Amino acid sequence: MQIGIGATLLNTVVSILIGATSGFLGGKTDMIVQRFVDVWMSIPGFVILLTVMTILPRSLLTMIMVLGITGGIGGARLVRSAVIAIKSNTYISASDAIGCSPVRILLVHIIPNIMPTLIIMFTLGIGGNILAEAGLSFLGFGLPPGVPSWGVLINSSQAYLQTDPQLALWPGLALRWQSRYEHVWRQHQGPSRPALERRVGRYALSDKKLNELKEILREKLLPVSKFSI
Repeated sequence: MQIGIGATLLNTVVSILIGATSGFLGGKTDMIVQRFVDVWMSIPGFVILLTVMTILPRSLLTMIMVLGITGGIGGARLVRSAVIAIKSNTYISASDAIGCSPVRILLVHIIPNIMPTLIIMFTLGIGGNILAEAGLSFLGFGLPPGVPSWGVLINSSQAYLQTDPQLALWPGLALRWQSRYEHVWRQHQGPSRPALERRVGRYALSDKKLNELKEILREKLLPVSKFSI
């Protein structure tokens, strides 16, 4: 669970740093970053994990860092799409017009409004990271022996399959139910999308407030326009 939560937190941070920056800046920066993401995603993720873990020392911190960074690059595309959708709203243009810096617009006005997407990514990422760590540990490239892990338990119980099969049964069932839990979450992630489309964050009423501001400005400018005519 430490690896699942820790690696998924790092996944989310890396995805925000790459995807939000790329989607917000756009232009050549977005094109270059997305071509790098395309190349990265064209390589099987497990092959990258095996290659990196062969070079680095086996430890809990190393596993969290490797899973977090490699998985976060792939998730940057989803964050980028959410940022581009939010960036087209009127209050982003208004924030830029009143002199807000790009960093403030990104941190205060955009990221809080893509939280539904980030929550879904975080929830689904925990299961994927646990499965990836278990696979690496089972093959001998993950956590060292002695560290609690379902993959390590299954790997160490291979010599006792005929005499004591339950040593591999219970970790295997735990992984099975964990993957089933992730599958159920994937099927029920749809109801969060209407909340994202309604923008339930702090700017849910931005359009209404902007319309009121337009009416006030129109009333103030109307006498001036009549006088000029």
